Formats: sequence, structure tokens, C-alpha cells
Amino acid sequence: MLKETVGLKITTVMSTARLRILEYLINHGDGTAAEMSAELSDIPTASLYRHIKALDADGWIEVKSETKKRGATERRYKLSTARVNDSGGGVVQQGLLELSGEFRRYFEGDDPDPERDMLGFSMMALMLSDEELASFYGELGALAEKYMGRAPDGVRKPRKITVISSPIQEEQ
Repeated sequence: MLKETVGLKITTVMSTARLRILEYLINHGDGTAAEMSAELSDIPTASLYRHIKALDADGWIEVKSETKKRGATERRYKLSTARVNDSGGGVVQQGLLELSGEFRRYFEGDDPDPERDMLGFSMMALMLSDEELASFYGELGALAEKYMGRAPDGVRKPRKITVISSPIQEEQ
């Protein structure tokens, strides 16, 4: 079910709902529309199906398996191998555009208060070998796992933590 990556539109994921579906698949590995709907309950079911269809049609996700259930076909989706191995950087660039859009919407919103909302931005250059970077990511992943999967409880609220590793062009 692998689709060609040539000509696919990056604009397909210029939707917060579609990015959340991709995040779901990144976090869970795969999932059915019903499973995604349970976790992404603020996205209306009809809209969720429409977004899944668009992501599938444009090669962002693909059907991992199909099961017959009560006369219907239940599809289990996963990230498309073509998009996971995106060597052109389109996924990264799109992620950066969406992150920029989220900040714009936040600051254009009704009551932006970076101090109250604990808005943070940090950038640092670290001198790391490939092995040290892999270890760093492992430690960061273990720390994140400690906090993942917590349900909102009136005090907790969703917070997006974005980690980007990029090469630094050294000056000659």
C-alpha cells in the first residue's frame, strides 16, 4: 500500500486535526479510526474519518490491516513508510510551519500570557558524537514517558514539547 511520494501535497497536514492524527500514530504505532476517536474525542467522528481519508489518499498514512466487523471493514492505519523516510525534509518543514502557526494563534488569541502559561523557548548547541546524541534522546524519551498518558484532571492541561535536532553549519 506504499504510495509514491512525488507530487504529494504538504498542505494535507496543514490542519491541526490531521497533525494530531499523525501524532497519535507516532505515539501508538498504529490505530483504527475508533481508537483514534476515543483519544481525540474533541474531533467530531465524521471529521476524523474525513481527515483520515485525506491523509491516506495523500500518502501520509497507509492501511496496515483490514478486519471484517459486523458487515463493515475496520482499517488499522500506520504512518506511511514513504513519509517516515522523508529524505527531502518536507515533514520537518511542515512541522516547523505548524509550530509557527500555533505560536501565532496563541499570541493572536483572547488572553495570551506567556508567563502564566509557562511558554518557553530554548535553543542550545551541544557537542555530541552520534552515540552521545542517541543516548541523549534515550534519556529524554525516558523522561517524557514518565509524564505521557496522564489524563486531564482540572489541573493538568495539554502542553506541547517540541524537540528538534539539526546540524549546525560550521563557519569556515
